[in-house]
Amino acid sequence: MRFSLSKNINKKGVDWTSPQTLAILLLSLLLGLAFLYFVWQLRGKVGL
Repeated sequence: MRFSLSKNINKKGVDWTSPQTLAILLLSLLLGLAFLYFVWQLRGKVGL
């Protein structure tokens, strides 16, 4: 399943210049940063 999926992606290629791809990348980056910030705040409150 995973192998065929990656093969399809490699065959088709990712259009990095498309606004949709950039928006998804930006959104995932923001979500990652928010998650890290949340974990950091939680760690500060708990005192780990």
